[in-house]
Amino acid sequence: MQYKILFLLLVLQLSLAKSFAQNKKAKEGSLSAAQWATIFDKYIQEGLAMWQTPGLSVVVVKNGEIVLKKGYGVQNIADNVPYTTSTLSTCASTTKAMTAVCMSMLIDEGKIKWTDKVSDILTEFKLSNPYVTEEITVKDLFTHNTGLGNADLLWVFGYSREEILKRMSYVPMAYSLRSSFVYQNLMYITAGEVIRKVSGKSWEDFVMERLFTPLGMTNTYASYSKIPATAAKTSSHHKDKNDNDKIKPFPY
Repeated sequence: MQYKILFLLLVLQLSLAKSFAQNKKAKEGSLSAAQWATIFDKYIQEGLAMWQTPGLSVVVVKNGEIVLKKGYGVQNIADNVPYTTSTLSTCASTTKAMTAVCMSMLIDEGKIKWTDKVSDILTEFKLSNPYVTEEITVKDLFTHNTGLGNADLLWVFGYSREEILKRMSYVPMAYSLRSSFVYQNLMYITAGEVIRKVSGKSWEDFVMERLFTPLGMTNTYASYSKIPATAAKTSSHHKDKNDNDKIKPFPY
């Protein structure tokens, strides 16, 4: 056991020494942007192999200049179509950051406040605990600590936002308000509905008009249904437990 500990300490020491040496080189400016890009490119390729990731794309921008822009791997391992910098992939939970930015815009414009009660804005918003329903603020929608348990199957199964809001009232509370943490998608759906109610625009339209269009994101879509049929897009993949964890694609 002692030998194992000594070995681990030696590995840690060597790793720290290497890290300090690299930082020193970086500070001295011994590596150019192109050299850093080459190192990072190798790092990404090693990461793909380690994590068994079929494909991804990366762009690195420094001082307004593109240092690295490249696609790696494939869109779908079944047909090996290359993953390019134009390949569409799922925004997934990065939309949480987008939703927070959109709400912040409305707050900056004086149309809503972080401290406003959600139930005053959305009368259809109800949880199983009446007190919690009345106390939840706009800010609470973004902090994953409202007390609502994990009920993500409501959106996984494709219910409408209106139906999700109705069914949330039947979900038991997992803990008292702001006393713990459960990662939430349903509260962000609720935040999107608050944006709709306050702005008069759907979440999709608001994101497109206030974020994507001004930023020139012409190949980004707020809804899967809006993606052109001819667009290059990645497939979802999973490990098949019944086939030695082999990576396989499956329909969106």
